[in-house]
Amino acid sequence: MLGFASGLALYILWPKARFPAGTSTMHRGSAVIGPDIIGVGLLALFVALPVWIGRAEGAEGLHGSALLIWPLLPAPLALLFVAASNACFGLWVGPAGLSISSLRRTERIGWDEIIGWRPWRRDRLRVFRAVAPFLPPGAAGAVLLARASTGVEIVLRTGRSRRLPREGFENGLARVQRALTERGLPRLEPTH
Repeated sequence: MLGFASGLALYILWPKARFPAGTSTMHRGSAVIGPDIIGVGLLALFVALPVWIGRAEGAEGLHGSALLIWPLLPAPLALLFVAASNACFGLWVGPAGLSISSLRRTERIGWDEIIGWRPWRRDRLRVFRAVAPFLPPGAAGAVLLARASTGVEIVLRTGRSRRLPREGFENGLARVQRALTERGLPRLEPTH
């Protein structure tokens, strides 16, 4: 219990990313805390499960199930990485352009560098949705409930583009779209 309480206190008191006033950030509950809770819970379960199974069977050391369970450890670690990335994501709309902070760097994009914007959608589960009728009910339900990633793609004069997510960032995205429209930057046709 002491370990749980100290971990919770560390999580709550850990310094948060500092952004300038007026910066739009990801929704803290659904984009940061939710993946953190799920990631830590699954990580603890996957690490402890072979030990618990071994003790339940009266065996010393690790149970052989560790060979099957521990390779799954990258999944909760990926959730923790997603939560850390979302916590560090910030977008500031200024008079000179956009400033986009991420886990690794801060990118500044001037208004004169942008030629337009367009909606984007990424649906990696399209193939799975086609085979959903042939899957067991639980797996089929998970596939059918999964949503596509959506957002706005800012197209730059250099030919590069920068994608901003909609999930967990609805208010910030609306602010960016409003700023792009106010500056007369056109909405481009979506790419497929």
